[in-house]
Amino acid sequence: LLRFLRDRKSAVCREMAVVLLASLAQGHSLAARAIALQERSIGDLLGFLEDSLAAARCQQSQAGLVHEQNAPCEPVSVDMMRRAARALLALAEVDESRSQFTLHESRLLDISVSPAVDSLVSQVICEVLFLIARP
Repeated sequence: LLRFLRDRKSAVCREMAVVLLASLAQGHSLAARAIALQERSIGDLLGFLEDSLAAARCQQSQAGLVHEQNAPCEPVSVDMMRRAARALLALAEVDESRSQFTLHESRLLDISVSPAVDSLVSQVICEVLFLIARP
């Protein structure tokens, strides 16, 4: 699933990977732990969110109109971003993942304060930041 999440060429596979990872991580703590302990899982989910925000910004900007002629900027749905954020929240609840989340704290903060991000996505990312900050 993480390999599909990394594949930026196939949006459908990426979104299906997010759906499955989010469902597994939220469904059982053992699954969340298994996903969290994968080397690049947290970074890949953050990359999905960052790519989604970049596509949304591209679509909103005037440069995006010019860019669309060459390659379309297709942002994912807000629901997909929420799923990715909820997957991160489930992974943040795994104690062993705290060190990985600490490495990506600035990325989480950037996403949470981005004007292009949905307020519910931002709220979930703030919960992730809260979880990893507590002792």
